[in-house]
Amino acid sequence: MVVGVGGATGSCLRYLISYFSQKVWGASFPWWTLLVNVIGCLIMGLLMGYSSRNITLTQYSKLLLITGFCGGFTTFSAFAFENFVYIDQGRFLNAVFYIFISVILGTVAVYLGYLGSKA
Repeated sequence: MVVGVGGATGSCLRYLISYFSQKVWGASFPWWTLLVNVIGCLIMGLLMGYSSRNITLTQYSKLLLITGFCGGFTTFSAFAFENFVYIDQGRFLNAVFYIFISVILGTVAVYLGYLGSKA
Protein backbone atom coordinates (compact mmCIF):
# COMPACT_ATOMS: atom_id res chain seq x y z
CA MET A 1 0.00 0.00 0.00
CA VAL A 2 2.77 2.47 0.90
CA VAL A 3 4.65 1.70 -2.32
CA GLY A 4 1.47 2.47 -4.26
CA VAL A 5 0.91 5.76 -2.45
CA GLY A 6 4.53 6.79 -2.99
CA GLY A 7 4.48 5.66 -6.62
CA ALA A 8 1.23 7.49 -7.36
CA THR A 9 2.57 10.67 -5.77
CA GLY A 10 5.84 10.45 -7.69
CA SER A 11 4.08 9.72 -10.96
CA CYS A 12 1.67 12.63 -10.56
CA LEU A 13 4.51 15.02 -9.73
CA ARG A 14 6.49 13.75 -12.72
CA TYR A 15 3.49 14.41 -14.97
CA LEU A 16 3.05 17.95 -13.64
CA ILE A 17 6.73 18.76 -14.13
CA SER A 18 6.64 17.30 -17.65
CA TYR A 19 3.47 19.15 -18.56
CA PHE A 20 4.67 22.57 -17.42
CA SER A 21 8.24 22.07 -18.69
CA GLN A 22 6.96 21.29 -22.19
CA LYS A 23 4.89 24.46 -22.08
CA VAL A 24 8.00 26.49 -21.13
CA TRP A 25 10.69 24.77 -23.21
CA GLY A 26 8.71 23.14 -26.01
CA ALA A 27 9.17 19.60 -27.25
CA SER A 28 12.34 19.89 -29.35
CA PHE A 29 14.47 18.33 -26.58
CA PRO A 30 13.21 16.27 -23.61
CA TRP A 31 14.29 18.74 -20.93
CA TRP A 32 11.41 17.58 -18.71
CA THR A 33 12.78 14.04 -18.48
CA LEU A 34 16.26 15.35 -17.76
CA LEU A 35 14.90 17.64 -15.03
CA VAL A 36 12.89 14.84 -13.41
CA ASN A 37 15.84 12.42 -13.53
CA VAL A 38 18.22 14.95 -11.96
CA ILE A 39 15.71 15.84 -9.22
CA GLY A 40 15.06 12.13 -8.62
CA CYS A 41 18.79 11.47 -8.33
CA LEU A 42 19.13 14.35 -5.87
CA ILE A 43 16.31 12.96 -3.71
CA MET A 44 17.85 9.49 -3.86
CA GLY A 45 21.23 10.90 -2.80
CA LEU A 46 19.65 12.70 0.14
CA LEU A 47 17.79 9.59 1.29
CA MET A 48 20.86 7.38 0.94
CA GLY A 49 23.01 9.97 2.72
CA TYR A 50 20.59 10.19 5.63
CA SER A 51 20.51 6.41 5.88
CA SER A 52 24.32 6.25 5.96
CA ARG A 53 24.38 8.70 8.88
CA ASN A 54 22.37 6.29 11.00
CA ILE A 55 19.26 8.42 10.66
CA THR A 56 16.89 5.53 10.74
CA LEU A 57 14.32 5.29 8.02
CA THR A 58 11.68 2.74 8.90
CA GLN A 59 10.91 -0.06 6.48
CA TYR A 60 7.68 1.76 5.59
CA SER A 61 9.52 5.05 5.02
CA LYS A 62 11.96 3.34 2.65
CA LEU A 63 9.12 1.66 0.78
CA LEU A 64 7.19 4.93 0.55
CA LEU A 65 10.08 7.24 -0.39
CA ILE A 66 12.68 5.14 -2.20
CA THR A 67 10.72 2.31 -3.82
CA GLY A 68 7.44 4.15 -4.26
CA PHE A 69 8.08 7.86 -4.73
CA CYS A 70 11.48 7.69 -6.47
CA GLY A 71 10.36 4.70 -8.55
CA GLY A 72 7.24 6.53 -9.69
CA PHE A 73 8.98 9.86 -10.12
CA THR A 74 12.10 9.03 -12.11
CA THR A 75 11.67 8.30 -15.77
CA PHE A 76 14.55 6.27 -17.06
CA SER A 77 12.20 4.18 -19.15
CA ALA A 78 11.17 7.39 -20.90
CA PHE A 79 14.85 8.30 -21.13
CA ALA A 80 15.65 5.04 -22.90
CA PHE A 81 12.70 5.40 -25.26
CA GLU A 82 13.61 9.00 -26.17
CA ASN A 83 17.16 7.89 -26.97
CA PHE A 84 15.80 5.06 -29.09
CA VAL A 85 13.73 7.61 -31.03
CA TYR A 86 16.80 9.81 -31.62
CA ILE A 87 18.79 6.81 -32.83
CA ASP A 88 15.92 5.54 -34.95
CA GLN A 89 15.68 8.99 -36.58
CA GLY A 90 19.43 9.01 -37.24
CA ARG A 91 19.96 11.84 -34.72
CA PHE A 92 22.98 10.19 -33.10
CA LEU A 93 24.53 13.40 -31.74
CA ASN A 94 21.30 14.23 -29.92
CA ALA A 95 21.28 10.75 -28.37
CA VAL A 96 24.92 10.95 -27.30
CA PHE A 97 24.44 14.44 -25.84
CA TYR A 98 21.29 13.43 -23.98
CA ILE A 99 22.89 10.27 -22.54
CA PHE A 100 26.05 12.14 -21.53
CA ILE A 101 24.36 15.10 -19.85
CA SER A 102 21.81 12.88 -18.06
CA VAL A 103 24.46 10.58 -16.61
CA ILE A 104 26.81 13.41 -15.59
CA LEU A 105 24.13 15.67 -14.06
CA GLY A 106 22.42 12.70 -12.38
CA THR A 107 25.68 11.55 -10.79
CA VAL A 108 26.54 15.10 -9.67
CA ALA A 109 23.02 15.49 -8.21
CA VAL A 110 23.35 12.25 -6.19
CA TYR A 111 26.71 13.48 -4.89
CA LEU A 112 25.29 16.91 -3.97
CA GLY A 113 22.30 15.30 -2.29
CA TYR A 114 24.57 13.03 -0.34
CA LEU A 115 26.74 15.97 0.73
CA GLY A 116 23.63 18.01 1.55
CA SER A 117 22.39 15.28 3.85
CA LYS A 118 25.59 15.59 5.89
CA ALA A 119 25.33 19.36 6.37
